[in-house]
Amino acid sequence: MEIFTGISLGDTVSFTLYPAGIIGTVYDHCRINALLDAQTARQFIDIDALHANVYPTLPEGTINDPSGYLYLKVKLPSGIDSVVGMNWIDQGTLIRHESMTATFTVDNVDTTDIEKIKLALSANGFVGVNYTIK
Repeated sequence: MEIFTGISLGDTVSFTLYPAGIIGTVYDHCRINALLDAQTARQFIDIDALHANVYPTLPEGTINDPSGYLYLKVKLPSGIDSVVGMNWIDQGTLIRHESMTATFTVDNVDTTDIEKIKLALSANGFVGVNYTIK
C-alpha cells in the first residue's frame, strides 16, 4: 500500500516534521509499520493536544481537525514505536532507504585496526557490522 509517492508500508524512511521543535523526535531510518485512523492513533498519543501545539507550524490549508487526517506508526532505530500525523511530515524531506549489504575489503590491517574500523562505522550509525579475517 503506497502512503506517499514511492513510499509504502514496511519501508524504511527518514523525514523531518514541521513542528520538529515541539515533538522533538528524530525520524531517521525508521520503519513504517502501520497507517492509523485518528481513533486508533489516540490509543498511542494524545493527538488532540499535539495537534493544538503543532497546527500553527503546518502549511497553510492544512485542515484544523486532528480527526480529519491519518497517522503513521513507525519503529525508530532504538526499537521504540512512535506515532505521527501524516500532515506533520515535511514531505520535501521524506527519503526512502533501500536496505542492502555492502562488503568492503581493507588490506594491511592488524587486530587493533579491526576495532577502530568497527568503532568508526558504529559512530556513523552503522549497525550489524560483520567481518572476516583472512
